[in-house]
Amino acid sequence: MSLDYLYNLQVQQFAQQLYATNLLIPQIQPLNEVWQYYNPHARYNRLNVAYENMVHHAVQKVFLCLASGKGSEEWGYVDKSAWKKTCKTGKSQSPIDLDISQAILVDWEPLKFHNYDARGDIVAENNGHTELVQGFQSWTKRPYVTGGNLKGRYNLQQFHFHWDGNDRFGSEHTLAGLHYPLEVHFVHIKEGLNETNAHHVVGGVAVVAVQFQIAPKGEALFDLEKVTEATNSSDTKGDVPSYSPGSLLPPDTSTFFRYTGSLTTPPCSEGVIWTILAYPNLVTDTQLRILRRHLKEDGSLLIDNWRTVQPMNGRKLYLNKGTVNREGIDTGELWDITSKAVPVVLICVVFIVVLV
Repeated sequence: MSLDYLYNLQVQQFAQQLYATNLLIPQIQPLNEVWQYYNPHARYNRLNVAYENMVHHAVQKVFLCLASGKGSEEWGYVDKSAWKKTCKTGKSQSPIDLDISQAILVDWEPLKFHNYDARGDIVAENNGHTELVQGFQSWTKRPYVTGGNLKGRYNLQQFHFHWDGNDRFGSEHTLAGLHYPLEVHFVHIKEGLNETNAHHVVGGVAVVAVQFQIAPKGEALFDLEKVTEATNSSDTKGDVPSYSPGSLLPPDTSTFFRYTGSLTTPPCSEGVIWTILAYPNLVTDTQLRILRRHLKEDGSLLIDNWRTVQPMNGRKLYLNKGTVNREGIDTGELWDITSKAVPVVLICVVFIVVLV
């Protein structure tokens, strides 16, 4: 029996769901053996991805040589090693690899997303580095987060996207060394601070990251398709009326990783509280292609706008087990699905052991 057959059984997705809902006990020794076959894309195995990583970075170096001398931007993703100051010398940098075997299990109060299902007008902009969405400050019901061991209220300032030209890359945080094809960052500023001074205060910024998995259907980015398509060129903006940021959140937000890190772009300020939701949302190939058509100032494609993972340097990674969900969402159906998957996963794990 081949590993391809096991992939077709989608043991990887089942293992992820079971772990995220606390049905697969973290202390079980074979957990990492299950995870080493898990790929967020459900398309490739670890050996293929390792090889692809090597080729990808080799091509990136060649592109850097070809692009040298052009750099009109103050910073860019072509040569991330050229980022200066804190980006180079900081000891608490982001992103990181989410190593489950090193995570400390906690049972915190739920992370609460307030007014994320409210609607208001926003502005989407291709700023040459990402697709940036903002305008929440003017909302009557401004979205904000509390709970989840956060100290106080954090108001939503903006959100933006990270992607690649290849499905095997794109997310900034990795899971067992593997990327999702897309990651969205919801940047929140602590109540009482502003965008200028929050970056200089430890705990002044709290970022919630949502990763995306490719699927035939995905409605999370549906409301943004037209505006992202209209902002392909650098420094172009588009208005989106009556938008709800809650559409980008996965059905279950109760299970999440937490650590203290930095901004993932210059100036790479540290002291940022990072929350990475364990469950991914869904994105379609079409929606990814729209983002991949974005252009930088020099007219080249805006792809590979993600930073490589940074060393932990002794920092702690927490994993909140999660029992409840964000307001207005019922996770009963999700629990039913994952509970039914238990026997399937056990059978698949046996198959893997036999193969080994």
